[in-house]
Amino acid sequence: MPLPELRADRPSIVLVGSLNPAIFQPEWFARHGLIRAGDAEVGTKQLQAVSQQITSFDAGWFVLQVTPERLALTGADARSADSLRDLAVGSLALLQHTPIKGIGLNRLRSYHWNDEGPWHGFGDKLVPKDLWNDLLNPEPRPGLGGLVIKGAAKGRTESAFQIQIGPLPDFGVQFATNEHYTAAAAEDANMALDVIKRRWSEAQATAIEVIEGVLSRGSGSNGV
Repeated sequence: MPLPELRADRPSIVLVGSLNPAIFQPEWFARHGLIRAGDAEVGTKQLQAVSQQITSFDAGWFVLQVTPERLALTGADARSADSLRDLAVGSLALLQHTPIKGIGLNRLRSYHWNDEGPWHGFGDKLVPKDLWNDLLNPEPRPGLGGLVIKGAAKGRTESAFQIQIGPLPDFGVQFATNEHYTAAAAEDANMALDVIKRRWSEAQATAIEVIEGVLSRGSGSNGV
């Protein structure tokens, strides 16, 4: 069975803590040399909200959303991975006294098949339908609506690993991985800085390895 086409590949970094959303404006990042002036101009034009409750903008190669409890940096594609790490590290270095209690090093990928045969086959491989066929009507066909697997990445004891798999329109499937680190208590930004510097590249490689491993092992048989 042919493997599906990769159509989206977005790395992301999520911080959980006590944050001031109003700080994180495009001009602030540019003023501190974290993004280029052109990126700030794009972000200002695509500024969806800025307040004490939420800041959200799209700078082209990344999207930022900040609430008082959560900051999410999402890259536009795989090429943004290293720059996204540098942006997170530079921002945290300026805000070292910000309490951070959780860090997520994430990856989202979506794939699409050309027809429903291999799409259903992949879903049947992940969640065999024999259990359901005698319990539910045959139409609409029982199918995978979503799957979450939790564990730990190989060789890691300090973090939790989670992968979510779900269907997309047009014979698609989406994978979302999360390598999560939790502080025993809210700490300053140094713990988050250490995790991102030390684990980012390996976390992204692990995410891709797991996603591609599931995809290759599951692409054989007759849905999502």
